[in-house]
Amino acid sequence: MAGIKQRGISSIHIPKTYKGKLVKPCRYVPSNGGGGFMTGTVIETGELVWEQGKDRPTPWRSIG
Repeated sequence: MAGIKQRGISSIHIPKTYKGKLVKPCRYVPSNGGGGFMTGTVIETGELVWEQGKDRPTPWRSIG
């Protein structure tokens, strides 16, 4: 019997950067425990990517 073949379309992943540093996805859950969303952390330092002048991290889809 043949092995498992590749299923579906293989997607091309483009690495995201923030101020020239690579970013990986992570889940942010606020202190009240609800309304979490996907954001990013800088791989080198582990800090969250924050929006300018706001009190919440930048959503993953908005990171360039």
